[in-house]
Amino acid sequence: MSGIEFVLIPISIDLGLAPARILEGLYVVSESQKRYWVHTVWLCNNLGQIFIYIWTWRVGGSVGALFEGEPTFAGLILSMSTPAIIFLQALALLGQTPSSTQDWTERFYESRTRFFILNAALIIFAGFSSVSYDVVNPVPFAGLLLLNVVALATGDRRAHEAIACIAAVIVALGVGLPILQSA
Repeated sequence: MSGIEFVLIPISIDLGLAPARILEGLYVVSESQKRYWVHTVWLCNNLGQIFIYIWTWRVGGSVGALFEGEPTFAGLILSMSTPAIIFLQALALLGQTPSSTQDWTERFYESRTRFFILNAALIIFAGFSSVSYDVVNPVPFAGLLLLNVVALATGDRRAHEAIACIAAVIVALGVGLPILQSA
């Protein structure tokens, strides 16, 4: 087994856990009588972020560049960080046993601080990685970080609705643009 194959095994496991947890949560939320659309949008955004991460790997972007040549321990940790953070975000949004949650609005506002702290870490990490490897412009990351700070600072429902919608557009563009470019 080569070095890159050895490194890809834990990354693949990490990449499998996050979307599995999110999809499980989306199923449970869709069956619930008291779902909250903002909560669902954030789950979908996280799933989209995984797609963007995988696509970045495919085209050899910021993450793929970490393994040009021989794999390194730092490259492994950096590569596993994004899906691990997204998995932790899913845990924050869903809890340990999503089927036991009765009110998803209440769950969202109880876990929003933890979720948005993890989101800030994800934005900073992804932005730094992408800019370091000249993959993208830093402006969208700065905008997302500003939205995240507002989300952390406020418990206002209307603000959270707007923030979720803006983030969904940004993630949709992140998923959609590679599809359009490859067509």
